[in-house]
This record gives sequence, structure tokens and C-alpha cells, in this order.
Amino acid sequence: KEYYGTHKIDYLINSHPDGDHVSGLIHVLENMQVGEVWIHQPWKYSEQILDLFHDGRMTANSLSERMKSKLRLAHRVYELAEEKSIPVYEPYAGAKIGPFTVLSPDKDWYINTLLPDFAKTPTKAKMVFESAVDSLENYVETVAKLLEESWSDENLPDNVQTSAENNSSVVLYA
Repeated sequence: KEYYGTHKIDYLINSHPDGDHVSGLIHVLENMQVGEVWIHQPWKYSEQILDLFHDGRMTANSLSERMKSKLRLAHRVYELAEEKSIPVYEPYAGAKIGPFTVLSPDKDWYINTLLPDFAKTPTKAKMVFESAVDSLENYVETVAKLLEESWSDENLPDNVQTSAENNSSVVLYA
């Protein structure tokens, strides 16, 4: 409103479901006129990915509810859009969002590879616990390398790993 002199946003696009990337969108939806919302809805795919988890007590519905709860800010953006009758779309490769084309993620890759590996899903939580020692060693090594950096020397390691959530980020071409 202040910098662009408008109350309207044509396309509200959530990059990925991390809280720091989605929380401000709630405020935008509550205070601006939004034309379309583009956000992944991982809770919709619980039935498709249920067999990837080893907990036989889990149902598709319980997995969906767990994802809604763990990704509550992203789910709230979806709910607000629905309450305001704003069209909601998922940004998968090939989709057109106004002048933009979504380059990534591909829907199959998102659902079958990234989503089951989200930190908020059961499998990932077990893996994090089991690899705590490795993570601590990697953390210490990374911090040591960062301390060595100067303005003229980049020491970012070649084997930088990122989360499945970050890998699910929407990449746009304009």
C-alpha cells in the first residue's frame, strides 16, 4: 500500500511452506484485495504418499491432518483464500501465472520425492533423530569454514545440503 500505491495484488505466490516465507501472506490476505493464490497443498497428497511411511497405524486422513497442523501457516493461507473465495492454484512446472511460467518444482517430484522428506513428515523426523551425530559434525565443520571466510574469499562447501522444503521452492521465469 505504502510503496506501490495499491490495495490489489494480482498473484500471491508462496515460495515454500517454511514459516518465515508464509507467515506474512496471512497479513496480505487479511488486508489486501488478492486475485489469485498460488500455494502448494501437501495435505492433499496424503493418500498418495501414505505407503512411503513405516507406521502402519497412520491413515491418509491422520497424515493429512498432521501436515495441516505442522504446516499450519501454509494451511491458514489456503483457508483464508477459500473463505474469501479467492481462486487457489498449485504452482507446478509448466503453470502460467500471469506473465510468469513456473519452472520448478515438477508435480511428480514434489509429491513423490520432496514431500515425504519434509521435516514435518514422520519419516524425516525419524531420520533427523537417527542422524543427530552426523548433523552435529557437519554443523561444526560448516561453522569452522564460515569463520575462515573473508570478503574476497568464498568458502561455501561444494556439498551444501538443503531441506526438502527449500528444494520445493517455486522457481519462476519471466
